[in-house]
This record gives sequence, C-alpha cells and structure tokens, in this order.
Amino acid sequence: MKYGLLFVLLLSFFCSPAQDVSGIWMGTINIGEGKSRVVVVIQKDKAAYRSFTEMPEFITIGRKVPFDAVEIDSNRVHLNLIHRIFIDGSIIDDSTIEARFRSHQPEFDEQFLLKKTNQYPNLNRPQTPQPPYNYESIDINYYDSITRLNYGGTLTVPKNLSNEVKYPAIVLLSGSEPDDRDNTFGAHKLFKVLADYLTNQGFAVLRTDDRGVGDTEGDFKKATFTDLVEDAAAAVRFLKTRPEVDTTKIGLLGHSEGGLVAPALAAGDKTIKFLVLMAAPAIRYKEIIAQQLKNDKISGVTAATTDSAFLNNLAEGIMTSTVGFRSLSDYEPGAALAKLKIPVLALNGDKDLQVEAQQNIPVIESSLKKAGNKYFKTMILKELNHTFQTCIRCTYNEAPFLEQTISPEALNIIGEWLNNSVNKKK
Repeated sequence: MKYGLLFVLLLSFFCSPAQDVSGIWMGTINIGEGKSRVVVVIQKDKAAYRSFTEMPEFITIGRKVPFDAVEIDSNRVHLNLIHRIFIDGSIIDDSTIEARFRSHQPEFDEQFLLKKTNQYPNLNRPQTPQPPYNYESIDINYYDSITRLNYGGTLTVPKNLSNEVKYPAIVLLSGSEPDDRDNTFGAHKLFKVLADYLTNQGFAVLRTDDRGVGDTEGDFKKATFTDLVEDAAAAVRFLKTRPEVDTTKIGLLGHSEGGLVAPALAAGDKTIKFLVLMAAPAIRYKEIIAQQLKNDKISGVTAATTDSAFLNNLAEGIMTSTVGFRSLSDYEPGAALAKLKIPVLALNGDKDLQVEAQQNIPVIESSLKKAGNKYFKTMILKELNHTFQTCIRCTYNEAPFLEQTISPEALNIIGEWLNNSVNKKK
C-alpha cells in the first residue's frame, strides 16, 4: 500500500502558441523528509502541445501522465488532477517557468521554478540489475480469455542449455497503487531487484504491469479486489503454458496489498504451492488506514490527532473513495489464510508504518494455525520499513530517498526459505 497522494502528484505545463517551450524542464519541491525533483517534458505536435511529468524520487522515469483538465490562457496554465491537485504556472522566458503547486488531501502549497535542461536526472540505485544478465529476460505479452485483457510483463528464467530442465516459478504481486512491472518508486525497481535475485536462486519469475499501466490493458481505477485476484490468476495460467516452468511448483510473492491477493487466490486454487508474503495486511483495511493516520503518515493529520472516533471516520471516508477500497471494505484477510496448508513465509519490518508488524503478524500466525498449517514461518526484521529497506529516520517519506532498494538480509531470508521449502521438496 502506497498512500500519500503527494508522492504521485503529476504536473503538466502548456504554453501559448507564441512561444515554443518544447523540451525538458526540471524544478524541485520540498516533500516531507527531502526534496523531489519535478521533471516536465513538453512536446509539440503540429500546432498543439502535449506533455508528461516525472518525479524521479517517486515516479518511474518515462511514465506518461493522464490529466483531467488543462486550461490555457495566453502564457498561463491551470492544471486540475482529480480535483485535488492544482498547478498554476506562467512562462517567464524561454528557460524559466514560474509555478505554484497546490494540493488537497494532503494539503500542500509551494511555489517553485522550472528551468530548461538538456537531460534527465539520474539517481544512484546500485541494486538495480543491469544487462547483460546471467539469465534469460523475456518481455512477454499474453491474452487471458477469462479476464479478456492483454497483459504485458517480463519473465526471467535461469539459463538452460539443455532445454530440458523445468524451474519452479513465482508470480510477483504488487501493492495498492497502479504499478509497472518493476514496482518502481523513487527510481527504485523493487520487483526487478527481486526477480534478479530469485532467478539466480533457480526460479522462473513473472512480473507484470498492473491494469492500465504500461503494456497491460484495463483501468486500474475501476478494478475491484476480485479483479486483482483474477489478474494474478491470469498470470498463473500463463506460466502453465511456458515450457520452462515446472507447473507442480508455482507460487506467489505478494508485497503489501499483493499480500492480500496471494492468499485469496491460493485459497481457491490448489495449483498454488507456496506463498511469500511481504508486509501483508492481515486485519481489515479500515483498521490499517486508521493506524496509518494515527502514525501521521498521511499528510493533513497531525501527530496530535489521535482521537479514535475521528480517525475511524476519516478511514471510513478513505475506504469509500475508490472502487478498489470499497471492494475491500468488508474483506477479512484471515479467512483466506485460515484455508492454507501450503508453505507460507510471512515477513514484516519492525519499522513498517503502513502495515505494522505487531498488528498483522500475530493474525497471520493464528490464521495459519487455525488451518492446521505446519509449513509456515513468520519473521519481524529489525530496522526495515514497509519496502524492506534499512531505514535511517524510518518515516514514511524517507523511503524514496534511500539508496538501498531492499535489504540483503531480507533477500537472503527469502532465498533460503524458498530453497528449503520448494527446491528441496520432491
């Protein structure tokens, strides 16, 4: 779950036909624990301008942005994004745009300058794997006849010189925001790093773009929780068609809300043979959101605002704000967990302020015990945040600015458990 709409705020700027401001523009705004660069790319198409925005500390470079409304008047522009984000800008000269960035829920108001530049900013993310890879990396597209959607993703497979070896396989499932296949945030590519590590451990790994993102069809904003479970099922069905995959050893790795999707699918699909749950919610979503608000991790609620009734009412409002949240309003995660007898590894960081370990790990344990599951392991890892980074201040806003993408300790725990629970099983 990646709350905090501010971290995914997207801008666009247009100018009057009197000037051609095509190119790359960059500015900086102050957000939480640090600064975020705002990159605006403006392109001219015949007589019209179009543009997209990137915030490298939060948004994947290259992701194009949909906007709800743009009003252009001479050298000024007004941008409205889902009625919460407002951008007013004026073009000072051919190298400077003066802008005001405002948002509601969370409250934010700041003036900043966009300066024209010749190149994108780069961030140091040393764990992101770079080619050439020591495994096969295949960009794939597949159509699922049940969901009636085309999906885009990447399948990584250990190199197989004999073409006879089949590998256990893992589907990676992301959280509550519309993510690309790499689960990119703050230039971190969490799922690309995970896929690289797991493939080197001997697993075929499939990661896909969410609905409406990248090469996958659909509309994420209209997707229910059931739709997300069906998307995961479609990925499993695709893996079963691949000659490299051992179809008797297919599992799921879910992070955050993906850790809700994984048990929900596995509870009804006996071909799923193992689960890895990373920061998986085990209590009702409303309770989790209320705790996030109490932790002051959604802007606009101060640390002093801890009245339970107020927080519950605010959480209730959030739960009705989107189709996805509404579909989860009555969902009890423990019910699916209580049906699982397959191997399960559940991990949480003790500094996770979004899915708190002490709230959720005990429920996972009790639910699996209720199922009579003898093959599960739970761990709370010290000094790790929601995305399993070794944190410093351990605040919500810090994660995109950290250099580490995921703790090597967390990777090693996952790899060791998989090798003991899956690869060694006959």
